[in-house]
Amino acid sequence: MTMIFVALSAMGMASALPAPSETCSPNFANNGLSVLAHNSLEWTVGSSSGAGGLVYTMTQDLTSPNFRFEQTGSPDVHYIIKEVSTTSNDLVVSFSNADGSLMVDDIVESKDRQQWNVQCNNCDASRTWATSDDSAGYFAAMGCQIISINSGFCVKASDAAEGLMLVDCDGSDSQNFTFFVTV
Repeated sequence: MTMIFVALSAMGMASALPAPSETCSPNFANNGLSVLAHNSLEWTVGSSSGAGGLVYTMTQDLTSPNFRFEQTGSPDVHYIIKEVSTTSNDLVVSFSNADGSLMVDDIVESKDRQQWNVQCNNCDASRTWATSDDSAGYFAAMGCQIISINSGFCVKASDAAEGLMLVDCDGSDSQNFTFFVTV
């Protein structure tokens, strides 16, 4: 409960940050992450295990990360978003061509529906990833848009029942995400 309060407080402060002149693409060093939406709800995968589970937001405990954003090695920084609870490490976030809903899918390296761009207003690049004074965790990046390489559309968070969708990028709060690293 304290973690959620801290997350809510930090998210409120994130909106007060001055507008930067440039965006950044964070390096998460393959750490597990909690991805928080504008409404302080965290990304998670539906109850169906395996490919096809929908990605949506709900209230969760930030001590258990759900995703890992791995850089692909592309000269333009692209990511594959892996679900961390899968021991085989082969489920990644993709989207439905039919309605743009986000879901997990079996990894196929050549599928550009599984590659993402992350542009943030604030990346915590100077931070050490694990230090003794950060035992609970920290915010690694804030004010982030997550953009499909395939479509150019942005991820949008709604309420828990609607899940995450791809829509035209408009910079609205529902398209801004914060990344939390638990250490």
